[in-house]
Amino acid sequence: MNKILLQILAFLISQFLHGDYFTEFIKYEAQPDFSRIVITNQTIRGQRGVDYFKGNSKEYEKKNMFLTRYYNGDYKRIEKVESMDGHEIKSVLTIHPPSGHGFGGAVPTNFLQVYFNGKLALNSPVGYSHQFEITVPKIVIHPQEQMLEVFNNKANGGVDFGFIKHGKVLILEEGKLSSRKRELALPFAVSMTCLNGIDTIRIIDEGIYPTVERQFQKLDKGEKRSFRVAGPFRAFCEDLLDLKFEVNGRQVVRIKEEGVDNYRFDFVE
Repeated sequence: MNKILLQILAFLISQFLHGDYFTEFIKYEAQPDFSRIVITNQTIRGQRGVDYFKGNSKEYEKKNMFLTRYYNGDYKRIEKVESMDGHEIKSVLTIHPPSGHGFGGAVPTNFLQVYFNGKLALNSPVGYSHQFEITVPKIVIHPQEQMLEVFNNKANGGVDFGFIKHGKVLILEEGKLSSRKRELALPFAVSMTCLNGIDTIRIIDEGIYPTVERQFQKLDKGEKRSFRVAGPFRAFCEDLLDLKFEVNGRQVVRIKEEGVDNYRFDFVE
C-alpha cells in the first residue's frame, strides 16, 4: 500500500514540475506597411519548445526575439531605430534576468523607453513587474498617428494611451502608467555642449523610475545636445572638462564626483 502511495506521489510531483516548465521572451516587430511597431512579452511552455528556444537564443535575437529568463550573464540593452512616416522612433529595451535569490528573484525585470523624434514618449515595464505588480504584455507604437497603446492590467479597459502629438509622455507613477505633459514629467531642460571631441558619454536620469539612460557617441567640438530629465542625473565620461551642462538656462549648481569617470549633477539652489 505504501509503495502505491509513493508511486502516486512521485507521479504528481513529476506532473507538477513539468507543468511549470516555461520561459519568456520579448519580441520586437516593426511593421512599416501598417505604420506601427509592436513589442510583446510572450511565453513558451513545454520542455521541447523551451529547451530549443534557450539553446538557440542567439539566433532568435537576430529575429528580434530576446530571451528574458536566462541565469548566466549580465543585463542586456537593446536599441532599435525605425523611420516611419517622417518620424524617427528609437526603442531601448533593458532586460535584467532573474537574480535567483531574494523576494522576486525568480522573475526578470524588463523596461522599455521609447523616443519619438528624440524625445522620451514612454518609460514602462514590459512583461510582469514584481516590484509594482503590473503586467504589460503588449505595447504598440503608431508613428503616423503619433500615438501609443500600452496594454496592462491596471488600466481602465486594459489599455493606456499616449498621445505624443499633444506633448504627452507615459511614465510609471505609484505602480501604474500615467499620461503627463512632458514639461511636468520632465521639468529640467538640459543643454550639453561638447568643448572638445569626446567618444562616448552616458547620461542617467535618476529622478525617474525606471531610470532613463541616454548615450551619445562621437561628439565633435562645439556640438550640442538637448534633452529633458526628471531630476538629478549622472554622467559617465572620460573628462568632465570636455563638457558644459546647463539646466533650465543656468549652469548646474553642484557637481559631486562619485568615482572614476562618474559624476553626479544635483539641482541645488
